[in-house]
Amino acid sequence: MYISKKTKPLGRVPKGVLPHTIDPYAYTCGHPSLKSDSAKECINPDKKKHIVELEASDKHDMYVFSHKDYEPGEQKNRVFVKPYNINSRFGVKTFAYHDGRQTKKSLDWLPTKSLEKRNQSDSKVLDNFRENHTSQVGQKIDPNKETRFLGPDHIFGLANDTDLYSAADVITGRPDDKALKGKDKERAYVAVLRHHLCRYNYVKFKSLVDAFKFYDKVTISILISNS
Repeated sequence: MYISKKTKPLGRVPKGVLPHTIDPYAYTCGHPSLKSDSAKECINPDKKKHIVELEASDKHDMYVFSHKDYEPGEQKNRVFVKPYNINSRFGVKTFAYHDGRQTKKSLDWLPTKSLEKRNQSDSKVLDNFRENHTSQVGQKIDPNKETRFLGPDHIFGLANDTDLYSAADVITGRPDDKALKGKDKERAYVAVLRHHLCRYNYVKFKSLVDAFKFYDKVTISILISNS
């Protein structure tokens, strides 16, 4: 058995070098703490609102002096030697408009007005560059097409003549008179017809031979009637 299995069991606190008389799960050290006020009483005490505000404002000056803890919007007291009225204002009074015209003026900058009045013009060179180097729908990117005087259907290189045989003819070793190259479309039609006949005749006839015999009789009768 591993030593860690004994000293550090899974899901349990290791005992360490404690004496055998001490149980790490049941033995406690120290004295129990006395119960104090609950968190609810500290956060939301059972007092009137004006009493709470009075107790809070009573210590406000002390917190301002020690921690510089000012209330939101409270003017900072810099302890000037010459006293002055804290409600006094400096500077020229600005008339306020309640319809928001000043805000509109600040948002509508002068460069924006200049751009609206200017005549927009695009460079022909830049326009041609974007047209040649940007992907067009249904066309490939060809930046140098203007330098070549060739038609759109021009093909480079030499055209190779096709062989008389396909890869299947070469692999199976078919003779010249039985080569199947170029007959893929006809073979596909024949395969579809065979599949249709097999699927239909497996229900109507016992075998495919019986089906062909039946169709041969029908074909012969049609030819005789036409003649």
